[in-house]
Amino acid sequence: MKRRMKRRSLLQRISIFILLIAISVAFPPFEATSQTATEYQVKAAFLYNFAKFVDWPAEALTNDPAFVIGILGNDPFGRLIDEAVAGKTVRDKPILVKRFSRIEEAAGAHILFISDSEAGNASRIVKQLSRAPVLTVSDSDQFAERGGMVELEMEQNRVRFAINVAAVERAGLKPSSQLLKLARIVPEGGGLSESPFDIGVSDRPSPVAGIVRFNFRSGFRLTNSDLRITSLVPAMPD
Repeated sequence: MKRRMKRRSLLQRISIFILLIAISVAFPPFEATSQTATEYQVKAAFLYNFAKFVDWPAEALTNDPAFVIGILGNDPFGRLIDEAVAGKTVRDKPILVKRFSRIEEAAGAHILFISDSEAGNASRIVKQLSRAPVLTVSDSDQFAERGGMVELEMEQNRVRFAINVAAVERAGLKPSSQLLKLARIVPEGGGLSESPFDIGVSDRPSPVAGIVRFNFRSGFRLTNSDLRITSLVPAMPD
């Protein structure tokens, strides 16, 4: 009798365990399968890591209680950017995400993502911030060629980025040599120099031999193996 009761209790526990697994599969905690979510989760990770691979003048950070990542215009990230930087620090300062509707409000940002909704005003915005220690980033077409600092590009379901080095240095910022190795450089006057590196956002292997692996723990690193991002998490651990 006791043996039957133990067996029945064990079967009940197994049934409950299987039911919990089925529920977790049916209702995942984060929708990483969405193409939009995947793209902007990777772009959010880029913004965080740009903060680690670019040096700001000491006076640009000394009096600021937080390192501010700003978004100007319509926000394509939603909660992804907030989750990506939650609990993170830059130069021992907590990271704060702020949304702006006008460029005049964004002067205190250290990194400013300029939404595609502001593409028509990009030249004016870039000119207004040209001497300010603000790293301007956008995924608008030709952003770096129009004087922007960093342009995020989607090419064959991969995120690539171009850097206008002259624009970055004019603002008193210094990109690391490692970051420049991974970028396509936009020379003064426009035009992109070629780089063999890209970063995939799908589980398909890259067709090129030398690529960049984006590691959510340490940032960028070079590898000669195929790049596969098969899963993405809402926040990146240090």
